[in-house]
Amino acid sequence: PLNTGFWSPNDKPKEVFEAYKLAYQAIKEADPEAWVGGPGFESYDKAKIELFLAATVKEGIGVDFLIWHELHGQTAEIPNHANEIRSIVNQKYPQAGVKEYHINEIIGPNEAYSPAVALATFAALEKAQIDYSAKACWSSGDCAIFLDGLLSSSPEISDNQLRDLLACVEKNECKKEDILQKYQFVTRPVWWVYKAYADTNQDTRIQSNIQDQNIIVLASISQDQKTIHILASWNPDTNGKKAPRNLQLKLSNLTKNVSNAKVKIEKIPADQNELKEPIVLSDSQSTINNQELLLDLRGLSK
Repeated sequence: PLNTGFWSPNDKPKEVFEAYKLAYQAIKEADPEAWVGGPGFESYDKAKIELFLAATVKEGIGVDFLIWHELHGQTAEIPNHANEIRSIVNQKYPQAGVKEYHINEIIGPNEAYSPAVALATFAALEKAQIDYSAKACWSSGDCAIFLDGLLSSSPEISDNQLRDLLACVEKNECKKEDILQKYQFVTRPVWWVYKAYADTNQDTRIQSNIQDQNIIVLASISQDQKTIHILASWNPDTNGKKAPRNLQLKLSNLTKNVSNAKVKIEKIPADQNELKEPIVLSDSQSTINNQELLLDLRGLSK
C-alpha cells in the first residue's frame, strides 16, 4: 500500500510507480494477457491517484484495475469517490486503460463489528459499481480462522496461543481442522449480515424508493420469483441521530392473484455478543392488497 508503513519516512509516489512499472513489465512479459493493477492507496487521495495515472500514461504503462481503500466509516463517500475518479480517468487518462475499480480494504477497525456499517458499506459499493472489494483485517490473530473477529472462540484463545497454533499449522505439525474441532467457534451479530448478504448473491436486485435517506435498504428477489429478501438498517452516517421507533416498508407490483404471503422479520443486534441465529421478531402470514404488502419493522439494528 502507498503509506508510510511501507514507504517510510514519507510517501514516495515516484518510487511506488517505479515498483509498479517493474512489476507490470515482468508480469506482461510472462503473460501478455494477464491483468495488472494497483497500487493500493491506503485511502482515497485524488491528487496521488492523478499523479500515478499521469505517470502510467507518460510511460505507456497500463492499469487494468485501480485500487484504493475506504476505511473511514463514512459510507456515503464511497460512491462520490468512485464517480469522481471515473470521471477523471475518462476525461484525462483514457490511455491508462482502466477496466475495473477495486476497493480491496473496506470497513475500519472502529466499525468492524457494526451490522449497520456492514450493510451500509455493501449498499455503497453497489451504488458505486465497484467491481471488487475485500474486508480489511484488524485481528491480532489469524484472519483466516476468525474471519477477523466475525467469529470468536470459546474458550478464548490468547494471542500467544494462537501464534503457537498457527506456527504449528505452518510447519505441518498439526492440522487446522484439529484446531477448529478443539475450540468451539461462535458467531457475532455482524457475521449474520455478511451471511444474509451472501445468501442473496444469486438474487436479482429490486429497486428501492426510500423516503427517509437515513434508512439503508437492499432488496432482492430469488431466481424462482417466489422469495423477496430485504436487508434494512438505520444509516450509520447520520451523526448520532436516533433510529425511528417504527418503520414501514411497502412492497409494490407483487404477483397478481396472490392474496397473502409468509413474512419473517429478523433482527441482528448491534453488539459483539454471541448470536447463534438472528432474533425472530415475527413469522406470520400477511395480506396482500392490490399487489401491495405493508411491513411494519421495529427494533432495527443501529
